[in-house]
Amino acid sequence: MKPTARIALFVGFGLLALYPGYRIVAHTIADTAAMDDPERALRWIPDHPRALLALAERQLAAGDPSAAATTARHLIRVAPLEGGPQRVLARIDAAAGNTDRARTRFNRAVALGPRDMRARAWLADDLLVQGRYAEALDHIDRIMATSPHTRPALLGVLVRLSALPAFVDALTPVLPDARTGGKPTSANCSSRPNRTSPRWCWPRWPATTA
Repeated sequence: MKPTARIALFVGFGLLALYPGYRIVAHTIADTAAMDDPERALRWIPDHPRALLALAERQLAAGDPSAAATTARHLIRVAPLEGGPQRVLARIDAAAGNTDRARTRFNRAVALGPRDMRARAWLADDLLVQGRYAEALDHIDRIMATSPHTRPALLGVLVRLSALPAFVDALTPVLPDARTGGKPTSANCSSRPNRTSPRWCWPRWPATTA
């Protein structure tokens, strides 16, 4: 092998050896910068999901819904199982008065990310306005369980709503019942619960092994 070919071969192998290290460094920098400096993160990893979501939310907060929608749709293409971009598009729809489409997108965001408290808060408010109190209570319960710091404010909302007879009727089935040993009597607990069941249903079922 000629010396020049040997040198080129060694350089090629050296570059291949360096590439995995570069990717590790790039991902580390992108992960660190994703929330505080999404533009920098995207320069290292162009399709970094958290950076794209942070950028979309910044664009929306800056009053540029068109750019936010473009970024959110790009994120959906590269990470279709992320719920965050659905929430961004839902907020844009809601601000534009497209309530039905916003409702669909917020529900999709919760389906993809059950811990998305901002999407649940919008849905809870929407359900309360519609008088669908039992469904709203499920979202409120999950918000309080996931974000304990929200409990004082949400309990205040519940106290005010308790002046409405229809709300009390919806609340009664999920309140602890002395006749059942302090367990709720909600019809929602009539079958074995899953991850979408209200939190209060779980104590009624014994733990199972996988």
